[in-house]
Order: sequence, then structure tokens, then C-alpha cells
Amino acid sequence: QPNIQVQQNAPLEAFGGGAIVEQTYGAAQRLANTAFAVAAEEKRNTDEIQTLDAINKLKAQKNDLLMNHERGFLNRRGRNAFEGRDTTIQEFEKKRAEILESLANDQQKQAFSKWAFNEQSDVIEQVDRHVFRERETYDKETTDASLKMFYNEAIANYQYPAKMKAAMDAQLAIVMDHARRTGKSEQWLIQQAGEITSRTNAAIIDRMLANGEDRSAEAFYKENQNRILASERGGI
Repeated sequence: QPNIQVQQNAPLEAFGGGAIVEQTYGAAQRLANTAFAVAAEEKRNTDEIQTLDAINKLKAQKNDLLMNHERGFLNRRGRNAFEGRDTTIQEFEKKRAEILESLANDQQKQAFSKWAFNEQSDVIEQVDRHVFRERETYDKETTDASLKMFYNEAIANYQYPAKMKAAMDAQLAIVMDHARRTGKSEQWLIQQAGEITSRTNAAIIDRMLANGEDRSAEAFYKENQNRILASERGGI
């Protein structure tokens, strides 16, 4: 109606706006933000708990693989240890993949994967350190057994020079291979070779004397005295 007058100072509320609407909208927005924040916090808490549960499962698997009293890798000895290295690491990787697959979302999987990487690195380090120690022990035991076998063979065949020499040479070859595998110094090898040769020659002379072959023992001593250590020459 063209003749209707509207007061210039009419409040905005009269037209559906103003402070009342703004307050109502602001309250609704704050409520929505609060609900969103609560939901986000709940999701974060759920992700953290499920990730922690996955980490606990992986650690339990790791401890079982490494330290189980009956089948734990760190309880393996000698050849059984270094032959089982790859199998143990593969078994841990299989368990890790299974646990990862059971997680609910990418956030959980990413958080778990960071922990799992560290655990996998620790497994490999512990396994390799154990393998190294056990290989050293196994190497020494096997080397000592071989040296003893050829030492006895040399003594038993003292009446057969070719067989006796072959047995003595075998001892030297064994100790050379051991030095190469374990990174021993050249000085160590020279010392060991000298001790092996001296010990075997002295034992052969003892066997001759025990069998009443004094003249053969004297001749053998004169021929090999430079390969017998001074500490043993006095006794002979």
C-alpha cells in the first residue's frame, strides 16, 4: 500500500534478523562445533587405543619368536641358530602384515607402521647379533674338533711319512681357513701354525719313545727340531 508509513528506527528483529537471530545461530554453530570436536576426539582416542593394542600384539609375537623357552630364536645354539635366521625374520614379517591388515583405517595403519618398522629393525639386529656369536662358537668348536682329529691321525701314522705329512698339512689348512673366516691377523696365524706343528712333532716323538723306537725318535727330532718350540725341546 503506497500510503503505509514505516518508522525509520524499526528494529531489525521486526524483519526476521538482528541480535536474537545472530545469538541463536551462534549458539547452534557452537553446539555443532562442540559435537564435531567431541566426535573427533572420540575417533582419535579410538584410533590410539586400537593402534596401541596392535603394537602390544606385535611385541608379544616378537617376544615369542625371540625368547620363547622352547622355540625362541635366541635360545638356539650353534648351527641351529644361523640356519634359522631367515625363517625367524620372515615369520615376524608375516605377523606384522597380519596385524596391520586387521586395523580399521589409514590413520591406525600409519601409526602402527612407524612402530612396526622400529620393532622389525630390532628383531633383525638381535637375530644377527645372536647368529654372529653362535657362528663364532660353532666355528671354534668345529675347527678344534677337526684339528684334534688330524692331530691324532698324524701321530697314528708316524710310520707312514706320506700319511703323517698329509695329516699335518690338513691341520695347517684348517687353521688358515679359520683365520680367514674370523678375520684373524697374519701374526695370529703364524703363531697358531707354529704351535700346531710343534705340538704334533713332539707328540710323534713321544709315541716313538713309548714304542721303544729311540733311534727313530732321535732321527726325527734332529730333522724337525727347528719346527719344535723351545719350551717343548727341553722336555724331549
